[in-house]
Amino acid sequence: DGAFETIHVERGRPAFLAEHVERLDGGLSALRIPGPDGMGEIAAIIRELCERNGVETGAARITVTRGAGPRGLAFPADAAPTMTVALAPAPTRSEKLVRVLATERVRYSGAVENRFKAIGGYPQNMLALDDARRAGADDAFLINEHGRIVCATSSNIFLLGEGGAHTPPLS
Repeated sequence: DGAFETIHVERGRPAFLAEHVERLDGGLSALRIPGPDGMGEIAAIIRELCERNGVETGAARITVTRGAGPRGLAFPADAAPTMTVALAPAPTRSEKLVRVLATERVRYSGAVENRFKAIGGYPQNMLALDDARRAGADDAFLINEHGRIVCATSSNIFLLGEGGAHTPPLS
């Protein structure tokens, strides 16, 4: 088990790093996983990955797991958390319109796994994306129990309007 964050990288620098680390820390706390060694070095690790791989713009994914342990659901007393940081170059931008399915799959507001990105916590998203693809769409929106759109299958939603960009609140 574990949590992860995917961070936009521009000119070798992670965007909104403090906010991403805060959400990752919150997820680890919810899962009762202590922060691994190296959490304070994430910016330097991402910069080094960018330099070594010649990536200016891309996405860095930080994944933290509880570490090795015996079979079963009980948390191992002696597990040592592990952290990996992976980097992918940004995909080529497309001006193509994206068709989005308004799915009826629900992400419940009070569920602990909705406050952070949990490893293995995406079956609703995976099924919604498959629903969309089967219907000839590119992606799908998920709703909460109040019928409000909360996210797409693997991305956030931003509406541009007066006062700038707006996104659904975590609540």
